[in-house]
Amino acid sequence: MGKIKSILKNSFRPFVYFYSYLGYRIFLSMLISITVGVLDSFGLAMFMPMFQLIDSKEALDSADFGNFSFLMRGLTSLGIELNLKSILVVMASFFLMKGVVLYINQAYKTVIKEQFIRKVRLRLTTDLSQLSFKHFVSSDVGKIQNTTTGEVNKLSDAYAAYFEAIQQIILICVYLGLAFYVDLRFALLITAGGILTNFLFTRIFKTTKSLSKQVTSTSHAYQGLIIQFSANFKYLKATGTYNRMMALLKKAIQTIERDNLIMGKLHAFIGAAREPVLILVLCLVIYLHVYLFDGVLGTIILSLLFFYRALTSLVQMQSSYNQFLSLSGSVDNIISFEGELNENKENRHGMPFDSFKHSLSLSHIKFGYSNQPIIKDVSLTINRNETIAFVGESGSGKTTLINLITGLLSPDEGQITVDGNKMDNIDVASYRKRIGYIAQEPAIFNDTIFNNITLWDAPTEENRTKFAEVIRQASLHQFIAGLPLQEQTLLGNNGINISGGQKQRISIARELYKDIDLLVLDEATSSLDSEIEKNIQESIDLLKGSITILIVAHRLATIKNADKIVLLDQGQIINVSNSFADLESSSEKFKRMIELQKL
Repeated sequence: MGKIKSILKNSFRPFVYFYSYLGYRIFLSMLISITVGVLDSFGLAMFMPMFQLIDSKEALDSADFGNFSFLMRGLTSLGIELNLKSILVVMASFFLMKGVVLYINQAYKTVIKEQFIRKVRLRLTTDLSQLSFKHFVSSDVGKIQNTTTGEVNKLSDAYAAYFEAIQQIILICVYLGLAFYVDLRFALLITAGGILTNFLFTRIFKTTKSLSKQVTSTSHAYQGLIIQFSANFKYLKATGTYNRMMALLKKAIQTIERDNLIMGKLHAFIGAAREPVLILVLCLVIYLHVYLFDGVLGTIILSLLFFYRALTSLVQMQSSYNQFLSLSGSVDNIISFEGELNENKENRHGMPFDSFKHSLSLSHIKFGYSNQPIIKDVSLTINRNETIAFVGESGSGKTTLINLITGLLSPDEGQITVDGNKMDNIDVASYRKRIGYIAQEPAIFNDTIFNNITLWDAPTEENRTKFAEVIRQASLHQFIAGLPLQEQTLLGNNGINISGGQKQRISIARELYKDIDLLVLDEATSSLDSEIEKNIQESIDLLKGSITILIVAHRLATIKNADKIVLLDQGQIINVSNSFADLESSSEKFKRMIELQKL
């Protein structure tokens, strides 16, 4: 039983996926499609009495229409006289009702498709925001960007093609059911012809599905290269090495073009072959039915109309299904990506965190990537409103330790507690809201200076006053005053319109603007000249004692006023001192670091 469920789940994986988002709406759309097919079939059935009336001009007898006589009896019971005029009116009415229901069907499909894509985008955005930092740093950024943008657009097209194919399958079933009802033998012949045509397209379907997966994989690589090209544009341009990156981009572009071209030709072949195949099947079936089985003209015509509709729907279904297969790689990719995001969510359950009251403790913390230890048995207590500096050579574990303290990473062993509460029991999202983070590479958004600093706060009088104060503290006020648009100046992608030092000052102003308990300075003043560094250092020193400050520094001059200095080496704390001078006298390693910087 479990094996059968597994087979069904794999065979109908796209349907199960779409159903998980839309539920009963899918079946309601199917019901409307059945109604379209039934109304169209009843309209076609009216051709039989119409032809008879035109040919003989005699009154109709419902018994003359075999299995479809119920339709004539129904009209008679409604008091409708069966003449040419009434038959034409009834026929037109059926097709008019079909048109109305078809419009409702198409409009409803559009509505639920947009609902589906909106839900997918919201889920991906939400799940991505909850992705653990540890998993993110080892993820393919090109895949993330391609999946959340281009692949979602392809998913929309795949959804439309998939349910267009299902609608055509429903119509095929309706038309075939009525065709069998009218003339069983003729119906069997047409069905056999339809099955034969399906074999013609099976190989095309398989080839298209394989190519779709290749295009998805190559698109991931292309997006990754584009990100790298943009991020390293200055270096590539300045060193004349951009041609090497361009060669990789061109190769990816050519591969995507080649695979899409093949899929396009296959899709074109199905479209071009549709009508010739249809006519060949119909000609063969009519010949066999008339000359070998002495078929009756009336039932042949009606069955032929039903089967023509069925075969048209069959070919449209094959075309839509092939289009879906050409996009199925994107569907599989998004299903897989959603699973990956769900499996690697960070813990967001626990008690809300309102403020840092007493102390933060690390007890025997160990952490590493892929069995490569980074932090080795670290224990440390950070008291509220202390200023603590972390120093050590590159690779000593300073930034990783900060990432553990801020909840970006979780320890492999050991325990972190905040005010006596285990970090695992705290809502990490509310905890991080109390943290300010100024990194060596500042986060700059493609927006105005005001929005970059306030993070899209409303420009109220109170917020503007606060904004003016923090730009003065970050030594930005003169720079902003000299700009034509002042705080409404757009900074460009990743702050391309301003210098590195200006980016850093904007980042510092942002954290000064926020209401925080803990401020992390990770090489925060490394991009600034001496005078501006001195001004900002003075602003930071003014915060000393009012909030907890954690400093990661290579430039040791910036940590002389720290309450505590922690010296790390190869992931371990080798010395902790309450003053710069004491650490200099007690640690030869720290003393060498000072000498190298000529302090």
